[in-house]
Amino acid sequence: MPERRVHIAALDGLRGFAVAAVLLFHAGHLRGGFLGVDLFFVLSGFLITGLLLGEVAGRGRIALAAFWGRRARRLLPALVGVVVVTVSATWSWSTSAQLRFALNDVPWVGAQAVNWHYIAEQTGYWNASDTWVFAHLWSIGVEWQFYLAWPLVVALTARGRYGEQIVALLAGSGALVSLALTVWLGAAVDTTRAYEGTDTRAAALLLGALVATAPVRGLARRVPRRAADLVCLVLACALAVPWAVTEGEKAPLLFQGGLFLPSLAAAALIVLMAQVPGTRAARVAGSRLPRRLGEVSYLGF
Repeated sequence: MPERRVHIAALDGLRGFAVAAVLLFHAGHLRGGFLGVDLFFVLSGFLITGLLLGEVAGRGRIALAAFWGRRARRLLPALVGVVVVTVSATWSWSTSAQLRFALNDVPWVGAQAVNWHYIAEQTGYWNASDTWVFAHLWSIGVEWQFYLAWPLVVALTARGRYGEQIVALLAGSGALVSLALTVWLGAAVDTTRAYEGTDTRAAALLLGALVATAPVRGLARRVPRRAADLVCLVLACALAVPWAVTEGEKAPLLFQGGLFLPSLAAAALIVLMAQVPGTRAARVAGSRLPRRLGEVSYLGF
């Protein structure tokens, strides 16, 4: 049975804004644009958990093999293309050292564990892009590891009268544990562990999962549209301002829990857009340009 969900154009648009932020960051035009990755993570947690809970509600269980197969068909062909093109370009135009690093990283990319490879090698993200051509795939590794683990949790806990409440409790408590780990590990001189670890970045994914559950959706649905308009504006500013002013590795508090705040704002914004029809923020995010950019992005669903 195929997955079913109501398509929300505004969420495609949010993904489009996240894509634009990350691209502008790498082009040197938006100092905190790398925080768009956290918006990706929250969206992923929200959408994937919504799919899983919908499957439990519709058929009483989750077909895990089919779920993982759909994720693989959606994402792996593009990843294979990226690897082939990147290795070919590195062989043709880059140094022998860059080619050696690329070939060494390929098995880890294939295993969807390149983030842990870079952590073990102490390859700092902020100075790796000129040498390690697959450095930016750390976030794909985090996503895939979430796709493997979280469906198992939902499959075991979501059934029954209080299933979604249990999922909400696990997601919320897991996000707080992840935050605590970030605060602890982010105090190190090398912030790679805090920035790329699946356990530390799980906070954003789990916040997205939390707001996909029935208890939070029900609360959001009760917010009047005028109030939702104002709250969405505040939350959008809470995302946009850090994108404009944060300076990556020069903001050490970011790696000691600071990343949690934009993720929390993103989660609240997403659930309001999804549950309160007709907000101005949803109309802006769902407009043609950001929506189309989100639809063609690699992490589209």
